[in-house]
Amino acid sequence: MSTRIRRSNQLTYTNLQQWTKFSFGCSDPALHIMQDGVYRAPQGSRSWMEDTTTTKFRSRRAKGETFFNPMQKWDYAVSCSGTGGTVEGDTVSCSTNGAKAFWEARGPWLSTAIPSMMFDGVLVPTVNYALSSSDVSRLGTEVCTDVLSKRGRSDSNLWETMAEYDQAVGMLKPSMRKLVLTLDRAARASQRGRIARYALTSASSLWLQYRYGIKPIIADMEHILKTLRNFSSRLERRSTRSSKSLYGTSIVTGSMLIPTNVQVDWTCSVEDRVTVRAMSLDEIDTTFYKEVGFGEKSLATLPWELVPYSFVVDWFLNVGDYLNALVPAGNGWKALGSCMTVDRVTTSVYTPTKTVNKGSNFHLVDPVTGSVGVTLHSKVRGPMSSPGIVVKSDFRLDNVTRVTDGLSLLAQRFTDVFGGIHGRK
Repeated sequence: MSTRIRRSNQLTYTNLQQWTKFSFGCSDPALHIMQDGVYRAPQGSRSWMEDTTTTKFRSRRAKGETFFNPMQKWDYAVSCSGTGGTVEGDTVSCSTNGAKAFWEARGPWLSTAIPSMMFDGVLVPTVNYALSSSDVSRLGTEVCTDVLSKRGRSDSNLWETMAEYDQAVGMLKPSMRKLVLTLDRAARASQRGRIARYALTSASSLWLQYRYGIKPIIADMEHILKTLRNFSSRLERRSTRSSKSLYGTSIVTGSMLIPTNVQVDWTCSVEDRVTVRAMSLDEIDTTFYKEVGFGEKSLATLPWELVPYSFVVDWFLNVGDYLNALVPAGNGWKALGSCMTVDRVTTSVYTPTKTVNKGSNFHLVDPVTGSVGVTLHSKVRGPMSSPGIVVKSDFRLDNVTRVTDGLSLLAQRFTDVFGGIHGRK
């Protein structure tokens, strides 16, 4: 294998000109013009990519080999607009042979008043970030832990279903009797003026019974039937994937002198989005007991599933995924490779907020205007991160099912504290 670097340069530069116009006292009223210097503002894009080439890649891939080579790609784009500031010299009396001058800057001079960075050997306006490196690292840990948790698991866990069989049957047996009793109690509560409180308590209890008791059993039954229809012992390749995103915004401020001796105060609005994807590819020997949910990994992680309210903890911390990730996939799973990709798009937009003349015997005529927009799109592929316990990037509290679960739990807690329908007369 060898390293390959590719570049694409569409970066151009706009000339920034600084002119001085002056006259020498009353004896020489003519206006003299000279160019003090030429500066440049970048426009366009520049790309850089580094990856690894594999010898005889096509023939080796045709034979079944898999490759997860590292790769880095960076796309930088910048756009500058506006014009520079103009200052005018203060007039002095002719008796002192005074002079008057104009300093005029032409072009988007704001680009000279903001910080710069080196990108592929070129000095360009700086990209600011709203998400820290630790934020991205935690997201990578969460995604990779999720992949390792899913690896080697079936779509159902019949060990858990069997462990909770008695409770599940207890909910299913008296369903008709419970429905009649619920309607009878609701009628009595309505007569006593407590129908709203009773409806809240009963509805939340029935929802939790359905969500975490009856619904999982139905899903397991559907999975078994599907497996029976489609099962045949064979070797196959299976990929396990996960993807999560983070989004952040921030405001950065600063100031700097431009060559006309004018101070420009600026503000920079930042938008930052990071998407982390991870995948694992395995060759598996399918066996019936694993496909229907009796795998070793499902059995090893059963204790956590049986802990009361463990699902609530898993809303905020990836404890369940971490425990599952520590357990090997089991017999019949042969790892072919894995990788993690971090895709990040960051945009910084600089705008001037204030222009102040810092030169003596001059006053400001025209302020610096315009904006500088910078976008950096990076994509890095490398090995997966080690599993760990982190605070989840998205609690998914906007999910209707999860909100309903939470409200049901709160309703039950209120009932425990303040009493149920028989607690108060």
